[in-house]
Amino acid sequence: MAILILWVAVRFVADDDMAKYLTRGRSNGRVWAIFDLNAKLTYLDGLHDGAVEAALLVSGKNYFPAEMNAGDFSNKEIVKQIDAFYTDGSNVRVPIVWAFQYMVKKTNGTKSTDLEDYAATLRKLSNEK
Repeated sequence: MAILILWVAVRFVADDDMAKYLTRGRSNGRVWAIFDLNAKLTYLDGLHDGAVEAALLVSGKNYFPAEMNAGDFSNKEIVKQIDAFYTDGSNVRVPIVWAFQYMVKKTNGTKSTDLEDYAATLRKLSNEK
């Protein structure tokens, strides 16, 4: 699903420009910025379904992994949190799924200093070749 959304979002972009929309093969903040609200909500649904399916394949149990659990936040609230993460231009290369994991840590009460360290790690990993 995410690949389909990415393809639709950047279908008019020249192949030479495609690389800037992907980090380590994953859609990044540039793709998120192209998405309207419905595309963002659909992406989050796909992320949820993918996490559940991966957990089922790995463990044989149907559950949602804790590191992907945003608690009682609605998808619209999650969108706002991810939007806020990408307002810092230095986060644009961070893959959307990593921005989601950052948001989970933030909404689950991770200390701000630990969040800053985590964001710095995500930026570093996103900028490695």
